Formats: sequence, structure tokens, C-alpha cells
Amino acid sequence: GGFGSLRDALRARKPVVAVPRLPELGECQDDQAEVTEALAAEGRVVSIRDVACLAEALGRAKAMAVAEPYESRIPELVAQKVKEALGSRG
Repeated sequence: GGFGSLRDALRARKPVVAVPRLPELGECQDDQAEVTEALAAEGRVVSIRDVACLAEALGRAKAMAVAEPYESRIPELVAQKVKEALGSRG
């Protein structure tokens, strides 16, 4: 369920079963379920919290169409804001 692992798998255009680590179980500090559930809602991953559901989730992941890689707009947005800030100086 970690962002880096999810990003790498999605960029590689692989079916993904995401099992988020949960802070309430002492597994991590941030709730990875928010990211995995958002990606699942977009049809990019299969997200489960209980590994007892893994076999069924693997079947669902194999059957799903692999989504186009997500391209972040962050670099574009940062460049735009920098241009705006520099333009306002003159």
C-alpha cells in the first residue's frame, strides 16, 4: 500500500493488489488505505485490508484492464506558479 510501490507497479502497467499498512495496527504512521482506496475507486488497483481475501483479489486484479499510467501534473503546476511569481516582479 505504499505510494512508491504503487507508483512503480502502475507505471509498469501491472495489475495491482494493494494491502495498505494501518496505523491502528502499529504498522505505519500514515493510513495507506486512503491512497489505495482512492486508486481502487479509479479502477487502478484492487485494495484489500484482509489478506484472507488475497486469492479472490488476485483473480479480480488479473481480470481487470490495466489503466494508463498516471502522469502527475505537479511539475507543470509548480512551473506555472514559478512563472507567475517571477512575472509579477517586473
